[in-house]
Amino acid sequence: MNRLVTVCFFIAFACCALPVHVSAHSMDPNAPWAVDVVMGYQDAVQPVTLGFLPTSSHTEAAGVSLRHVDIARSFFLDEHNVYSRVTLAAHGDEVTVDEAFATKTLTPTWSLTIGQVMPSIGLYNNQHEHRWLLNDLPLVYGALWGGQMSEGAVLATWSLDHDSSWALTQKVGLYSTKAFDTQGNSGAVMWNNQFTYQAGSVSATLLTDVYFASLNERGMNLFSTDPTQHSHSSTYTDTFDGTLWQANAALSLRWHLNYGELTLNSEYQTRRDDGELSSAQGETLDATGDVNLDSWGAFSELSWTGHSGLLLAVRQQTLGSQVELNNLATNDLETSVLNNPEGTINGQSWMLGYRFADSGNTKIKVQFNDVDGWASVGPEWSAVLQQGYRF
Repeated sequence: MNRLVTVCFFIAFACCALPVHVSAHSMDPNAPWAVDVVMGYQDAVQPVTLGFLPTSSHTEAAGVSLRHVDIARSFFLDEHNVYSRVTLAAHGDEVTVDEAFATKTLTPTWSLTIGQVMPSIGLYNNQHEHRWLLNDLPLVYGALWGGQMSEGAVLATWSLDHDSSWALTQKVGLYSTKAFDTQGNSGAVMWNNQFTYQAGSVSATLLTDVYFASLNERGMNLFSTDPTQHSHSSTYTDTFDGTLWQANAALSLRWHLNYGELTLNSEYQTRRDDGELSSAQGETLDATGDVNLDSWGAFSELSWTGHSGLLLAVRQQTLGSQVELNNLATNDLETSVLNNPEGTINGQSWMLGYRFADSGNTKIKVQFNDVDGWASVGPEWSAVLQQGYRF
């Protein structure tokens, strides 16, 4: 809990934050359509993260697969100061509406957004797969958010620019918590801040997020280690009723050089879950009890995007949790995914790729992973081929 309090204190007084939040798609009115396709291969399925409350996620199959397809259409109503976008995304055999929102510019500094959005959580949640630096997301995103989340929301945004040298953006939003498979009345609020400074060839972006959710009947599968299993609708076996506090801090530094761009990204996320666990009627394993769960994850990435097309990246990351269970009806939870005998894990990844100068913005990337603990049985290497068209 001390870790969460420290980060919240930093966020409250640092006067900055909201991710490097690059838009998931282009906002060019001359190219309102965007189509992106990512084909890939990986040698194994990423295992379920132990020591965390499980979250539904998109799981990439081992072998060759169609990892990601999305089709986006942007709409520009300049006379009404409205921008909107709809994005349909396919992951394997599942099609989702990742985005369906409208943003109304109210004043030069204020805007209002309503609809389905990919919240600005950390550096990557609001970036589709074709925008990622490496072939996969850092482990902390999978453990805490199920990879990426899309939510119904109402957002108020305040932004201020100063002579193109610095910019400050703050967002406050209400979210539906649908990504947590809540069956009862639930809701979340998040405050994002982003401060960007440009000085010559160097730019820096400092981001912070604070997220709070009240969750009623959050559906989960506490006793399944099948990474392809989802807990949508009535398929969940266990529920969580309680609160979730989350705080994030991130820094992105970019150097624009003669031969390309060097980027350093670093991020830390921490979460506190407090509540009651219970099992659905008819289940043979009993999850009744109280849970206090502190979890955290961090990563740093150094990448190079060369004007010649060369792509290089390296990532160092860590992930951990501390689970406290009380008032248990049985000892069944000792066999659940909350039990992580490996504790904190660490990992490294290396990526080598090439970006072609063609109309499809083709990229080829090969990545090697070295992760200790339970995650060592996950993909040790992967390759992707991606293309994107704007028209």
